[in-house]
Amino acid sequence: MLFRLFLLMRKEFLQFFRNVPLIIIVLYCCTVDVWSAGSVSMDLHNYPLAVYDLDNSAESRSLIEKFREPYFRVDRMIESEEEIAGLIDSGAISVVLVFPRDFSKNIISHKTAELQVILDGSISNASQLALGYISQITEEHNRSILFTRWQLSDTTKELVPLV
Repeated sequence: MLFRLFLLMRKEFLQFFRNVPLIIIVLYCCTVDVWSAGSVSMDLHNYPLAVYDLDNSAESRSLIEKFREPYFRVDRMIESEEEIAGLIDSGAISVVLVFPRDFSKNIISHKTAELQVILDGSISNASQLALGYISQITEEHNRSILFTRWQLSDTTKELVPLV
């Protein structure tokens, strides 16, 4: 009985090697696919960033300074709004930070300061990671403003608007 089962299995095993497309699929799934899944990085490294700073103040420059290596690389300071679409469409830049004219005025007057983030979504995984890092960097900047400049406690920080 066991011998019959062995002969049947051997016949099926040999049949497997006659099917070339099946061999290619199995080899791909067991080698190339596993190797490529392990080589995908879940980190950003020198993600190209441009800044369009309409405020051009110490407040905006202090936040821009935080977007540095290893995550971001500030490649360009944009001078006009027309440059943004061209840089993103060409693939030269993946993120554009736009600081409005009243950015520092809002921070100094204890109002919510806005920052526009324009992302190239053609590589969605990297864009999501970049947006996460940008959110984290701005949150750390908010905390530094709250605790060092305004000297707020944990209980009063809930009442103050953020970037």
